[in-house]
Amino acid sequence: MALFLSYFPESKVCYLVNFATPSSKIGALANMDPYFDEMVKILEKWNIPTLDLYHNPAFAEEFKVTERVYTADFVHPNAEGYDVLYPHVVKFLEEQF
Repeated sequence: MALFLSYFPESKVCYLVNFATPSSKIGALANMDPYFDEMVKILEKWNIPTLDLYHNPAFAEEFKVTERVYTADFVHPNAEGYDVLYPHVVKFLEEQF
């Protein structure tokens, strides 16, 4: 990060941690919690503003991650899913920048 900012000092950097999906707890991906936990620790270490949807139970409930309401495949948002996701991202970006 320091090298990147040395080349682009005016850059704004932030990160969006994806929402948990049913497959992030079972199957081939077999519990992604440790991966996302470490990711958040690294982002905190480097003071990178982060919108963490993975560890956000209120978002999971709103987005209905365990149902195919806002995704066709439990992973990729459909048009209605982006309508739910968009306000969270906009609010985060407005708070940061």
